[in-house]
Amino acid sequence: MLFDVFNWQTGYLQHWKFDSAKTQLYSAFQTEILQRFQSYQIPVIELKKTVQKEAVCHVFEKVNTGGVALNAFELLTAIYASDNFRLRDDWYGSAERQVTGAHRVMTQKKVLRGVQNTDFLQAVTLIQTYRRRREDMAAGKSRDEAKGVSCKRSAVLELSRTDYQALRDHVLTGFLRTAKFLTLEHIFLDRDLPYQTQLVPLAAILAELGDSWEEIGTKQKVRQWYWCGVLGELYGGAVESRHARDLPEVLDWIRSGSPPPTTVRDANFNADRVLTLRTRNSAAYKGVYALLMQSGGREFLTDQPMSFATYDEEKIDIHHIFPKVWCHANNIEAKLMDCIVNKTAISARTNRIIGGAAPAKYLATLERRGSIAPATIDRILATHLISHEALRGDDFKSFFEARREALIELIRTAMGKTVAPTEEWIEAAGEPMEGEDDTDDEAEALEAA
Repeated sequence: MLFDVFNWQTGYLQHWKFDSAKTQLYSAFQTEILQRFQSYQIPVIELKKTVQKEAVCHVFEKVNTGGVALNAFELLTAIYASDNFRLRDDWYGSAERQVTGAHRVMTQKKVLRGVQNTDFLQAVTLIQTYRRRREDMAAGKSRDEAKGVSCKRSAVLELSRTDYQALRDHVLTGFLRTAKFLTLEHIFLDRDLPYQTQLVPLAAILAELGDSWEEIGTKQKVRQWYWCGVLGELYGGAVESRHARDLPEVLDWIRSGSPPPTTVRDANFNADRVLTLRTRNSAAYKGVYALLMQSGGREFLTDQPMSFATYDEEKIDIHHIFPKVWCHANNIEAKLMDCIVNKTAISARTNRIIGGAAPAKYLATLERRGSIAPATIDRILATHLISHEALRGDDFKSFFEARREALIELIRTAMGKTVAPTEEWIEAAGEPMEGEDDTDDEAEALEAA
């Protein structure tokens, strides 16, 4: 009606027989309403087919006032729709279309619940570009001529629907193997993952290795690469370039005995670092926590190994060994009290028993409550790399020195590399610390009150 004004106007005036009041009303309507619509200009951005897909995302993000980013998943969803393929259903699942989404499959594994759709697409793209490069080189192209391995957004946006569908189940299998690998390393929940970003190359590597990833020699190399990334703290920030190196270098290292990958070569750990690890904000902090459980740490009260079942049922978490209350009363500096050297994995029940008591006192309480022989408690403490002599003597300094050295050896073994030496620990403890300690020791707070 708005753009057929002439006929509408004629009909209106004829209906009212050109009544002057109705004519004035129409004139006002035309001035106040119709002319505004007719003169309204709608901004248009014309994008040609030759415009790169990454540029389309960039344009959308610049002009969008709603604050919603157009990520690679959203754009590929639109692109694949032209082939009658619903990427969103493939990811989230659809009861109507009887599609079990990859996301639904993965979130059954608690450690994978943080995996995003863009992470999944990156893993698919890594493998697709890796295979394409191998094909180029097999066809006689030089290393410089062959297309590169990549999972940057520009590469993800070039992923064809056919390549995605061909690799989708393969990559999903890689992520499920990743969940199993992490469980064996005693990383059970997504909150305990040192680096979410490292799952992308890990899933791609395990997908391409197939069932051979569980063979001893292969698994040892994957473990070394993984822990070098974690303890060397190499996966913070922009990591797409490292991902692109990891996949071919790790596979070549395993399959043909090539030199260790860049991530293994780059990784370094300074012994002073254990004195500044105090919160889950640090990948290395969560890594040491997992390694302590993986290396045989047993629950204080039950003598049970730290399996997934124990971890979940007993509510295992990181708690202080020398409690905060005791440390405050004995003038132990916060930077020593709260660092990873003075923490280990124990159950919520054990932590409540420990409270704020001196170690000698709470060990006696544990022995009495659990009818546990002192020798058994001493053996359990050893699985946590804790000197029972120092703990029973409430000797913080001796305990700290011995455990610091034991943790450094644990880290060295996991990385398969020499750990840089430190100064005397008292002086080294002056290094900058992370944020406030995040250990949840409610029982200690109650004891202090």
